[in-house]
Amino acid sequence: MTPHENYQTPPITYLGPNAIEKFLEHIFAESEKINKIMSVQHPLEKVERDAHEMATTCRICKSPFIESNPKCHHYNHVNGDYVFAAYQDCNLKLKPKVCRHGYVLVCLFHNLASYDSAFIFKNFNKKYVERVHKNGTTSFDDVKAILINSEKPYSSKSKTSSSRIHFSF
Repeated sequence: MTPHENYQTPPITYLGPNAIEKFLEHIFAESEKINKIMSVQHPLEKVERDAHEMATTCRICKSPFIESNPKCHHYNHVNGDYVFAAYQDCNLKLKPKVCRHGYVLVCLFHNLASYDSAFIFKNFNKKYVERVHKNGTTSFDDVKAILINSEKPYSSKSKTSSSRIHFSF
């Protein structure tokens, strides 16, 4: 879901064999598309550069700019538009989460009890998180499951920040 019309896609439905595998393939394909969109950097237009240069306070914390906390460009990571000038520290708090291999895609599930989540994790295959490096070695990304209510966890939590897909139940 996105308010950016040029990136909106219709809902996907699937009824057939290997439904969980199809679901996971779709999630990881979406993650790749989102990463490509979010990774594009756009140069500032003259009017944006001028507005940035004229800014004297951080639009987030409202404090005047000082040398020890540099002024930086806060921009929309989807369409590349310059939004405002901000302290580097303030700006980093707004930045989308990034891991070693790109932006983090968060998947939220509503009312997915432990028993139901077992189908997702049971069918989760290492191929979805496999990375083959330039030197020929292979590694695997972590997948993080986070409980956001009192349900019992089906799987253990990963504490690394390298996970690109975060499932929240």
